Amino acid sequence: MRFHVFFSDRFSDNWRIFLPEDVRLITPENIEIRFYLAGLCTRGKAFFYDGFYQLLIAVGVTIVTYEFLGGYSSPFRFFAPAIAMGLNFLVFWGYHILFEVFMDGQTPGKRQFGIRVVTLDGQKIEFFPSLVRNLLRIVDFLPFGFLTGCVALMTTKNHQRLGDLFSRTMVIRETQLENLPPNLFLNPPTSKPGLDSNLKVKLDKTIVFHGRKRV
Repeated sequence: MRFHVFFSDRFSDNWRIFLPEDVRLITPENIEIRFYLAGLCTRGKAFFYDGFYQLLIAVGVTIVTYEFLGGYSSPFRFFAPAIAMGLNFLVFWGYHILFEVFMDGQTPGKRQFGIRVVTLDGQKIEFFPSLVRNLLRIVDFLPFGFLTGCVALMTTKNHQRLGDLFSRTMVIRETQLENLPPNLFLNPPTSKPGLDSNLKVKLDKTIVFHGRKRV
């Protein structure tokens, strides 16, 4: 499968930072499948959503742990803090891995903004690549505020942070199907000259979306 990156016309003349619009894969059958890349802002908002969900889960886990194990009559009351810390560790480190592996590359935050993690050849992400990209989140955070990750996202050709580079993954935006005619596929147009310009765009999005789902 051939791999191509098509760049937009938006770039900084001073820093020469190219911002790719999409990635196109060419299958052995010479079929083009297009993936629209997720940018820094969308990924940042999804990350903050996930952080909020993780905090809620961590608070719930802590309350339940102390409720059942932290009572004065419980023989495990001295172990409750350690158990709570261990469970919260699993929450913060296993959250992204669990959802990415079992929810087709989408955490709740990513689903909220219509993005997902896939491999560079467009396949579903597996456990080991997800593990690598999330463990390297520590490096992306350095020296503070995800500065390294943000710089990597702005300078790599596929909007990849370091975790994505080492795990060979990328984050894409899902194409939404909106306001399509109900009989679009029952009575497909036979001639291109008669197509409305807006309909052409919708048809293109439909083909791209269909290709994504069949990968």
